[in-house]
Amino acid sequence: MSVDETLLYCTTPSHTPGWVDVTVINPDGEHDTLVDSFWYGDQPPPGVQLLYVPAVHR
Repeated sequence: MSVDETLLYCTTPSHTPGWVDVTVINPDGEHDTLVDSFWYGDQPPPGVQLLYVPAVHR
């Protein structure tokens, strides 16, 4: 995994096709989860032609 000021890059394990939650945990233990925010699959998710996930700032 690598991190810069606005992006987080990681490698995901294999998984069956479908949406999954993404949880990020900071070194201080603070965390947040985006529900159904990552799509596993070799095709785009049903009904989606373009997927853009903006950065979340708190």
